[in-house]
Amino acid sequence: PNLPYLLDSKTGLKLTESRAIYRYLCRQFKVGVQSDPELATADMVCGVIGDAMRSFTGLCYGNYPEGKDDYLKNKLPVKFKLLNEFVGDKKFVCGNEISYADFDLYYAIFANLKMDKEWIKNFPNLQRFYDDMGKLEGIQRFNKSEYSKLPLNNTVAKFR
Repeated sequence: PNLPYLLDSKTGLKLTESRAIYRYLCRQFKVGVQSDPELATADMVCGVIGDAMRSFTGLCYGNYPEGKDDYLKNKLPVKFKLLNEFVGDKKFVCGNEISYADFDLYYAIFANLKMDKEWIKNFPNLQRFYDDMGKLEGIQRFNKSEYSKLPLNNTVAKFR
């Protein structure tokens, strides 16, 4: 199957696509927000994250490293500025309760930090969000594991 993937041994469900897996796991384990309007907010934010990550993925599989400076100066700031403003001083994307969108945003920040450690300095709300998410037990375990050091992309990517 495509990566990442999830095989649910209880139901036999086979899922690919990160956001679908995030949503499924949060529903199955009753993690965070479970109803609208918060879920609609999470969906909206995931749409913006998806737009931002399309540019990142395009660079990784396209004109990296030549296009890195343009990406960091012109593409990344446009989308992450919106996310920085939306997050504001909220604890999580939807307010005080975590949602699947928080994991999506954490990964988007994580991936971009692998490419450039400095970009986030211009986005203080995202820096605070990232630091706070990094204090969660599960995220701490991930960051200490060998999985956090694996490549982000497959072998044909120019930035892995």
